[in-house]
Amino acid sequence: MSRHTAGPFNQQESVRNTLTHLSSISLQGWNNELLHQASEADQAIATNRAIENLSEAFQRLQDRSNIQEEQIKSLQTSTKARQDDANTGSKALMERLAKVETSNGNLVLEVERLQTENENLRNQVHSLETTENSLR
Repeated sequence: MSRHTAGPFNQQESVRNTLTHLSSISLQGWNNELLHQASEADQAIATNRAIENLSEAFQRLQDRSNIQEEQIKSLQTSTKARQDDANTGSKALMERLAKVETSNGNLVLEVERLQTENENLRNQVHSLETTENSLR
């Protein structure tokens, strides 16, 4: 009988050992799965942080780009205004130059007229002197 009793006891012990072993394997499997999932979660969190950082960096670049676009527009407006002022100034100078040239032309004509008049007066004086000498 002791053999018969010993048999089931050994069988129960064997079953218990097997269950403990299976339980250990199952827990180890669950533990490995949980570690794997935790690792994936950490990677997902790191990826999300990287995406957020990139998104923030992109937004900063976009903001800088917008500021630079406004500065470019401002410079273009300022340059256009200066160019318009320069064109207006150039036009006014050209008009003044044209008036000066006209005035100079008129002065040249007046000098020529006065020279002719002076020559005529000299001729008259010479003629009068000749007449005066002949009358003497």
